[in-house]
Amino acid sequence: SSSYYMWALMSYIGRINYSFKDRYLASVSIRQDGSSKFSKGRRFGLFPSAAIAWQVGKEKFLKDVRAIDRLKLRASWGLTGSQAVSPYATRPAYDDVTYSFATGTVLNGIRLSGQSDSGLSWETTEQVDLGMDMTLFQGRLDFEADWYMKNTRDLLLNKKIPGYLGGGSVVSNIGRMRNVGVDLTLSGRLINKKNLSFDMALTFSWLKNTVRDLGDETVVYMNSGITGVSDGFYDCVYMVGHSLGSLWGLEYIGPWRKGEEKEAAGYGCVPGDARYVDIDGNGVIDGNDYKIIGCGMPDCTMGLTAELVWKRLAFNVMLEGVFGNDKIDYNRCMFMMAARDARAATFAEAVKRYIPGVQEDAWLPAWSPTSQWKPASTLFLENAGYLRLKNIGVAYDLKIRSRAGFRISANATNLFTLTRYSGIDPESSNSGDGISDLIQGIDYGAYPNCRTFTIGLRVSY
Repeated sequence: SSSYYMWALMSYIGRINYSFKDRYLASVSIRQDGSSKFSKGRRFGLFPSAAIAWQVGKEKFLKDVRAIDRLKLRASWGLTGSQAVSPYATRPAYDDVTYSFATGTVLNGIRLSGQSDSGLSWETTEQVDLGMDMTLFQGRLDFEADWYMKNTRDLLLNKKIPGYLGGGSVVSNIGRMRNVGVDLTLSGRLINKKNLSFDMALTFSWLKNTVRDLGDETVVYMNSGITGVSDGFYDCVYMVGHSLGSLWGLEYIGPWRKGEEKEAAGYGCVPGDARYVDIDGNGVIDGNDYKIIGCGMPDCTMGLTAELVWKRLAFNVMLEGVFGNDKIDYNRCMFMMAARDARAATFAEAVKRYIPGVQEDAWLPAWSPTSQWKPASTLFLENAGYLRLKNIGVAYDLKIRSRAGFRISANATNLFTLTRYSGIDPESSNSGDGISDLIQGIDYGAYPNCRTFTIGLRVSY
């Protein structure tokens, strides 16, 4: 039952920098890391890198351009390594066990509880980056732009073990993945006067993630492990050609309608029951009809910070935005279908369900003995993008005869959120346990971010 563990990391690094007329820059480095987490003969990895830059703003042809204070173009390439495994991932694990060989006697022992891969080695990422830095209007405005491509190989992922070999999974070096993205930053002092200043910074990031190879597999199914909801079925996958964080489920196309009785009967349903796309057309809704229905990984994120200072009064605000991500809201499912953890429907949205002879144009299916409200389906899939006022604050500085200073401040966090997500908080998630890159976009009772108001006083003398 001890949680004691020990591991070590040893690194060597060398670097050469070169500058010619402070306009042409180059840097080359080489690094070797050794981790005790890997077996002998596989502990060390070699990770070189190189970068070049051109100070275009110092060239003669730009010296007379007054608007441009600084212009720098840069490019870099390098390898980095990851050792994100437990300290003893290359060794088999054992559990305590008790067993009775005869009545009235209990003996303690140990048993093999999991398999290991002694051939584990470094996960390696190769990155290419092209960037530009620019300063304009006598330092008033700064702009940075980066395009990058990361190719990761020998991913440290869980690999399934066949049941006839004991089942479960083992961490192995499998597969390749690619990330392509753009990062933009625009910041500056838009107003700069004696008693008035206004600073602002805007950031934007776009990312495209693609799994390119999974070794012997083309898809790995995962269960989010939400007790009482996802028991017995997969709701997340990572698949070749698709992004991490992909959500797995059925495509809901509305209730069966009047006039479709004959077709519905072929699926054991009646008008009003939930209807899903039968991908293979075999007349049965089963595991072969599941597909990727969304992705919990956002396409882009943004942030905005601004500060206005007038004499001794300061006002600041911070906005954040996340866009292009989906979420399965298991809360809506459980508290409308009146099953599993919830024995009665408590969401008001349930009144909008299909009711024969009363509300037959509804989108929600009816409650009936044959209607199947599938949790992992587009019925409960929602756009989880949002724009949130993350923080807003005001502060006032007061000085008394140069002997003491007071700063009175008031702040509010998570004041409001603009979103189409019907749950409590589009930012909250049940993902975790070290696999949040693989399992994303799941919400079932996840604790939301709090709206907080604070008042502060700082005294200095």
